[in-house]
Amino acid sequence: HLVLGCTHYPILKPMLKKVLPPHISIIDSATITADYIKEYLKSHNLFNMDNQDLSIEINVTDKMKHFEKEAKIFFNYNITKINKISI
Repeated sequence: HLVLGCTHYPILKPMLKKVLPPHISIIDSATITADYIKEYLKSHNLFNMDNQDLSIEINVTDKMKHFEKEAKIFFNYNITKINKISI
């Protein structure tokens, strides 16, 4: 098994499937995390299916301008705010 342990690694998943032997399965922690959060939001009536009022605020630790460019492509929504933070 190969565990993709960071939320941005699924971007590499198609390439990894091509180069890894077929007997190695890929465990995608980002998908598991997203599914859990979706169910949590639904169970607490916080899940918004109406994209009309959607706003996205993102915190990054590095390469803010590069991330902003790529995020607009991936999210296909107006990103309300991107903050560079230190951790």
